[in-house]
Amino acid sequence: MSIEKIREFKFSKLLDGNSNGIEDFFKQIIKPQFSNRQNIIDTHNALMEYLKTDGKVFFLRLYGSYPKDRYFLLRRGFLTEYPDKTKMAFCDNTFSMLFTGLKIAGLTYTSRELKSYLTQNKVISSFLTTTEERELSYYKREGAINLNLNSKGWYLAHIKPTGIGFNNRRLRDIFPNPSRSEWDISTKIRRTKTNLNDNELNILKAHFIRLIHPLNSFLVPKKNHLSYFGKNIGEETELLRYTQGFLKNEFKKEYEEFNNITLEYDFPEIHNTINEVSWFKDKIEKENDNSELLAEKTLDEKKYATNKKTINGMKIGQFVQHVFRDAFEKGLISINQIRNLQELQYSINTFNSRYEVLRANEKTIQDENGRNRYYTKELFCGDYYLTSQWVEPQWGLLLKWLNGIGYEINENELNEIEIPLIKKEKTSLSDSEEIEKVRRKIPNWLKNTDQINSKILFNYLELLKQDNSVLYKNLENSCSSIPSFKSNYNQMKIKSINNHAKVFEEVGGVITLWLPVKEFIKVEYEKI
Repeated sequence: MSIEKIREFKFSKLLDGNSNGIEDFFKQIIKPQFSNRQNIIDTHNALMEYLKTDGKVFFLRLYGSYPKDRYFLLRRGFLTEYPDKTKMAFCDNTFSMLFTGLKIAGLTYTSRELKSYLTQNKVISSFLTTTEERELSYYKREGAINLNLNSKGWYLAHIKPTGIGFNNRRLRDIFPNPSRSEWDISTKIRRTKTNLNDNELNILKAHFIRLIHPLNSFLVPKKNHLSYFGKNIGEETELLRYTQGFLKNEFKKEYEEFNNITLEYDFPEIHNTINEVSWFKDKIEKENDNSELLAEKTLDEKKYATNKKTINGMKIGQFVQHVFRDAFEKGLISINQIRNLQELQYSINTFNSRYEVLRANEKTIQDENGRNRYYTKELFCGDYYLTSQWVEPQWGLLLKWLNGIGYEINENELNEIEIPLIKKEKTSLSDSEEIEKVRRKIPNWLKNTDQINSKILFNYLELLKQDNSVLYKNLENSCSSIPSFKSNYNQMKIKSINNHAKVFEEVGGVITLWLPVKEFIKVEYEKI
């Protein structure tokens, strides 16, 4: 089997080096990983063929990270078989390392070889395994190919993320964590009574191909071997977009096919520009890495330890958790905001935070020294960890951001915390400004029918044809297939700088079009 040949390949350790700018970094570190052009094309074709085979195995990167007291929820290596013989196993990012290694080694495989490899049980599906997992895991580490490229100074990065970007749906909602009792302890297989539906199967295919496709991954120096202004170079939007642009041009046909299967993904805004980067064969101390630029505790901050400010009796950490729950429930934290909050540079610029404010639940919650930097008992904004690293001087930045998304706080409470500037920030638009926004956006909404706000508005207008009024519960029912309906709907009935656009008003559970734009919306709707 071609895959087995990788045992003989000697991977290079990271050596000292430096670059100036993204183009230089790409040419030195990433571009050489795509030099085996024909092998990459052959691997792509094998994957396309594999998707057409019967009895194939997909891997799903979920349920691979929990604190010790919740290890019973881990599912890495757990195999499920559906009635049509399609199989699916859970894994963490370590599973992908072999396939990136094959690309770098100039090795490929056939569809049949891939199926043979994934159906036998000697496959690395996780970085480590726990006692709880070994009891029911189908896949075993003993005798499996184990590429520990991390020990050589490398970190595996994906271009299209494997945890988000699937038609605005959460993988956890599509593939809930099954009970351990559903697995047969002797065969180590969970057998279901129903097959995956077409939508579930398409998302599983998209996720799996993102995990292992040679055009969706590359290696970069590990964080503790790297020095640059930023947190994780493998997740820098500028680098991901640059690499994607190169691949689209270099592998036109293959990338188009890859892109169609793996679903469209819109990268977040670029908040950090890559300039000078240095990397080292040996680990480096991170204490001084940008410490003067990030939110380190200073002597000025320490004085707050004995005189901490509160809002409604909540210290800053408690308040952050409360407002993130409340603002998300009210629909004030948009999908775009969630993307931004996962960007380190945005978190630095907005909150002076050393860590991304939100982190996808598949990622580690620990820093380089193994310390937890995120709240572990709860997920926020749907499916994300919220950083627990908040200090007194961040009160002003936090409240400024909350005002910017339209979250209201009692003025007396702001006076108590002595941040009067926050009250002067503009948090909403005047009626005339909001009307102008509606007039600008509605024609596009009615053309781009795949947008969530478009679907909600269309469903409302269809219901309005049947009756003179529309009840919230009826609109909610008609939008049951729309992900995050409630949060998106809420943004369509408020005036805010960051809302979609105000088109609805709701009183007593009855929804009406906002009076100043009611006739305009009806006229535009009749044009289509």
